[in-house]
Amino acid sequence: LTVSASVRADAHPDAGVQLTERVAVLARPVPGWSVRGSLGTGYTTPTGRTEETEATGLRGVRLTRALDPEQSVGAMIDVNGSAAGAELLLTAYGSTIADAVQLADVPGAIGYTVLQNASARTRVGGVEALAVWRFAGGKFIANYGYARGSRPDVVTGVREGLPLLPRHRVGGDLMLERPGVYRIGIEGTWFGEQPLDDNPYRSTSKPYLYMMAIAARQFGPVELVANFENLLNVRQTHTDPL
Repeated sequence: LTVSASVRADAHPDAGVQLTERVAVLARPVPGWSVRGSLGTGYTTPTGRTEETEATGLRGVRLTRALDPEQSVGAMIDVNGSAAGAELLLTAYGSTIADAVQLADVPGAIGYTVLQNASARTRVGGVEALAVWRFAGGKFIANYGYARGSRPDVVTGVREGLPLLPRHRVGGDLMLERPGVYRIGIEGTWFGEQPLDDNPYRSTSKPYLYMMAIAARQFGPVELVANFENLLNVRQTHTDPL
């Protein structure tokens, strides 16, 4: 059993003195298996670079009052071991963010927005499962993720689903390789429905399958790599216009 703890102090010109703490525990209950848990806090200074302003730019953002730093608390536990010929990793996590920076429309000023701190905490949590099977000449990786998140609506304060966070995600990755000679891999991930933000056509997205591939060949000290993205040509415009 191993226990570790740490405390960090930052003197920031905008956020002032900030303390962040972390404690972690690692246990090995039986040979070949381990359990790790951690709990910690964090902070970040407010910034105009949110997901929304990354897409629209800062031209329409009006002068914002002083924003409070975002404060977070997060916990995670994972179990690692082997069963049924596979290496297994199971993870559960959860976190909350206080004073998350949100972008709101300016009343009566079309096309203008303002940054403000959220009226309540943003919450997110979920589980991840990963299995790796190794065989002569390669390996196969399977993964599954489940996530849920919510935040207060920037206008009403009513809790809503966290945008662009798929509830379910299932994936597989097949890699064939000969060390020092070549690597060939193909990966596919199915994304379930996810809440959308400010979409005039729908409130949740349609599920979709995203596939990619990689091929690498070694020529002495030189390795040539080719990546192939979005093999199924998944596009938003297949569902709704931009």
